[in-house]
Parts: sequence; structure tokens; C-alpha cells
Amino acid sequence: MVKKPKVGFDEYEDIPQEVSEEISSLIRGVGYFFLIFSLLMILKALIPTDFQNIQWRFEVVGQIVDQIWWILLGLAMVFFYREGSEVSYQQSSLLNFFYWLSLVLAILYFVLVPLAIYDTSSMVYLSARDQTIKNDFIETKVEEIDKKITQSYSVKELQEIAQSIDYHKLNLTVKDVGQLKEDLKLPLQKFHQKLKQDNEQEHSKNSTQFFKRAVNNIIGSILSGTSLILLWRKALWARLLFENYQREN
Repeated sequence: MVKKPKVGFDEYEDIPQEVSEEISSLIRGVGYFFLIFSLLMILKALIPTDFQNIQWRFEVVGQIVDQIWWILLGLAMVFFYREGSEVSYQQSSLLNFFYWLSLVLAILYFVLVPLAIYDTSSMVYLSARDQTIKNDFIETKVEEIDKKITQSYSVKELQEIAQSIDYHKLNLTVKDVGQLKEDLKLPLQKFHQKLKQDNEQEHSKNSTQFFKRAVNNIIGSILSGTSLILLWRKALWARLLFENYQREN
């Protein structure tokens, strides 16, 4: 009786060297795509440029920080070589370029840190100023409405004022203009409070979103620069390989 060969999950087949190289090459190819994609996104964020605009700078810093994941992943994949892999002179020169690009990008992200801090402080000042301007506008608007109520002498005018402050319960059967004016005092106070509350809520919502973005810009820039420096140091072999090629030639 011929015994059948035992086949189980504990048996393995080695991946051929050619397949391993193809996989490594594919990984590096995807890495190049990630790098080109991220750099194009940064270029897109910078055009059109408006460096004098604080809001523009604040948003651009955030967009540059957001691209760090693609940059780090792309660089890590570009430097992915297995032990014993053959690297041509052209490949080594390209790796040397990305080695120094890692350092340049690290410096760029560290430069973004003081810029992000300065823009954050400027945006805080502008936000507080805008809130004050809106509050002043609300006070002026309410004072104008109150003045119109005082100077009105017809039911029709008071009805129009009531509608302008979203009050539709004015008793128009009352022909006494003085009584109608009294009836409008409480709705006007509520209208005033609503405008101020809406302004506060909008300011609070915008402030929350702003501080989230500010933390992302500042902390993200620091972590991005640090990560790129670490990657740059780990990729020292790429520079040494290129220098070795140059010495041999």
C-alpha cells in the first residue's frame, strides 16, 4: 500500500527570490506615489499664495501637517529594501535625494512650529475682536429698534417693528399706541438676549474648532519634524551607499 504524502498546515513553502524582489519593488513604487501625491497636495495648498493673510497661513499650516502621514509612509516605503537586494547607481542616487529630502522636510515642519504659535495668538486676538464688533453691532441694532418704537405713532409701524424682532403676537385689536409700545418692551428684551446668546454660541463653537486645529498645527508640526528626523537618521545607509558608488567611480 502506497502511503499518501502528509499535507498539513505546519508545512511551508519558501517564496522565490524573484517574487520577493517584485513585492519589494511594488512597495517602493507605491511609496513614490504617496510622496508625489502628498507634495502635490502641499503645492495645491500654497497656490494661490497669500502670506499676509493670517487666516490663510493658519489653514495652510494645518493642511501641510495633515499630509505628514502620506510623507512618512511614502519615505518608509521608498527606503524598503531587503538584505542582499541589489541597488543600482541610479537607484542609490535617487535614495540619496530622498535621504536629504527627509532632512529638508523635517526642517520645514520645525519652522512651522513658531509660525503656528504666532498665527494662533493672532487668530485668538482677531476672534475676540470680531466678537466685540458683533456685540457692538447687536447693541446698536437694539438701540435703533428701541428708538423706532419710541418715535412710532401708528399701529402699522409698530406691527412692522414687531415682525422685525420675530414677534407675531402683538395684539392689533388694541388701538392705544402707547399700550402697544409697552407690549413690545419685553419681546425686544428677549430679542436682545437671543442675539447675544446666538453670538456667544457661535463664538464658542468656532473657538472649539479653532483650538482643535491650533493644537493639531502646533503639536503636529513638532511630531512631524521629529518623526522625519528619526527617519532621516535611520536612512543613513542610503547616503553611505551613494558615497560608496561615487568612490568606486
